[in-house]
Amino acid sequence: MSTSFPTSLDALTNPTPTDTLDSVTVPHADQHANANDAIEALETKVGIDGSADTASLDYRLAATETIANTATSGLANHDHDGGDGALIPYTGIDANNSPSASALLSYDDITDKFTWLTSVYYQPTTLTTTVGTVTAGNVNSVLTKSDANILEITEVGGSTPGFDIRFDFASVVTFNELRVNMRYSGGHNCELQLWDYTLGTPAYVTQTTVNNQTGLVDVTVPIDNSTKYIDGSGNAKMRFYHPAAGNGTHLFKCDFLGLIYAVTGGGGVTDHQALSGTTNAGAHPATAVSVSGSAGLTATDVQAALLELNTEKIEGQGTTLIVVSDTEPVGAANGTIWLDTSSI
Repeated sequence: MSTSFPTSLDALTNPTPTDTLDSVTVPHADQHANANDAIEALETKVGIDGSADTASLDYRLAATETIANTATSGLANHDHDGGDGALIPYTGIDANNSPSASALLSYDDITDKFTWLTSVYYQPTTLTTTVGTVTAGNVNSVLTKSDANILEITEVGGSTPGFDIRFDFASVVTFNELRVNMRYSGGHNCELQLWDYTLGTPAYVTQTTVNNQTGLVDVTVPIDNSTKYIDGSGNAKMRFYHPAAGNGTHLFKCDFLGLIYAVTGGGGVTDHQALSGTTNAGAHPATAVSVSGSAGLTATDVQAALLELNTEKIEGQGTTLIVVSDTEPVGAANGTIWLDTSSI
């Protein structure tokens, strides 16, 4: 017999000590031939190192390791070509790189793409104060908002720039917002800048300018194309920059800094809770949802419309009058029900 492996398992007959080499039941030569066939079938199934046989275990294991390694380095992969082994890389989304533990991914089989279902926050990894004096805090001070751990830097008086505060980000895939909770007490301008890797000479580019804030405020800057602010290794740079001569009495504060991939809905609205920044229950108050195109209503929001409808509803008298006739009753009281029998 020859081996049936790998389509099925062989049922080999073992010789006994009393079987002779020329045994009719278990011929010695057949025993060697069957064993050789089975060993060769096993070798074929396992595959040689670097096997090109797509059915071999060596080939399939190598393909699996390629997917895992590529995903770790910033690529999610999916083999959608019918099983010929070609791996199609997705460079826009990294399934393993979500600073938010609750961030979720969804795969759309129609468009063949991965998308985030929840917002992703990228936090700075290092802080460098090129110009300015740190009076409190460090890079950890800008990771969590409202934790009483605030980065404070005094600008340098009489020199230009007044301050130059730089942050580095790592493992960034994509983002569409720059979010900051900050205060700059001086009357001069503080520029929020991102490093543009695509310029002929890469440089910081101003995204927005703030000044003369009286307290910590949230600043959100939409970013329409983050690819130019991320290098090929997922690195990004941001800085706060005071372009004019400084004043030694002016103070810069920052309580939160992040590059954000915000999941958007209609009209560019961010995720549900971000509408109010409070709880999910309070993120869509009825007073914040407008009402339009409703004839007879003067209310302009949902809450007011509900109150108006409640005021104008027909009040029952405890008894409903049912009138059965061929013609509509004249002067019927509110709450009267008329059953029209003219067509019966």
